[in-house]
Amino acid sequence: LVKNYELQVQSLQSLAARELLNPTQAKDMNEALAKGRVIGEQSIAWVEKLAIKSPFSSQDIIGAYLIGSALGFTSDNLKILIQDTADWASASGKGKEEMMGVFTALGQMNISGRANYQEMLSLVVRGVPVWDYMSKAMGKPVSEIQNLMSKGLLPASVAIKAVSDGMHHDFGGAAERMANSLAGLTGSLQDLASMTLRNLFQPALQA
Repeated sequence: LVKNYELQVQSLQSLAARELLNPTQAKDMNEALAKGRVIGEQSIAWVEKLAIKSPFSSQDIIGAYLIGSALGFTSDNLKILIQDTADWASASGKGKEEMMGVFTALGQMNISGRANYQEMLSLVVRGVPVWDYMSKAMGKPVSEIQNLMSKGLLPASVAIKAVSDGMHHDFGGAAERMANSLAGLTGSLQDLASMTLRNLFQPALQA
C-alpha cells in the first residue's frame, strides 16, 4: 500500500513538475520536482477525499487525472472537470467506463482546440445534453452553434466550459450523495481501509 501510494505521488509529482518548469515558478527540473512533490501529495489527498465522497475508487480518479493531463488539461482544471464528470456519472447511474468516456471526449476536444461533431456525438450517446448546455451558455440556438462548429469556429474551451458548468448545475453534489448508497459505501470503506493501513505502516517502512 505504501509503495502504491509512493508511485501515485510520483506520477502526480511528475505532472506538477512539468507544469512548474518555467522561469517564473522553477529554474530547473530539480526545483520543479521538489515543488511538485508537495503538489503531488496535495493532489493525492484531494483524490482520496473525492473517492470517499463518491462511488468511485481512488484508482478510478487517478486514472482520470493521468488521462486528463495527457490530454492537455492543467491540474486546477482537471479537478473541476473530474468532480463535475463524477457528479454527472453518479446521478445518471453510469459507471467508470462511461465517466472515462465523457472525460476522454472532452480531452480529445481540448487537444484539437476546436469543438467537433465526433466528440459531441460521443457525449450525446452517453446521455450528456451537450446541445442544451451549449445553447444556454452561449445564448444562441442550437442550429447557429452547429453552424459555427461546422466551420471550425467554436473553440474547445468554450464547449468544455459549457459542458462542465452544465453538469455542475444539474448534478453538483450527486457523487457525494451516491456515496451513501450500498455500492458507494462499499467503495468508500475500501478506500478508507487502504488509507488507514498505509498510514499505519508508512512510518515504519520509512524509518
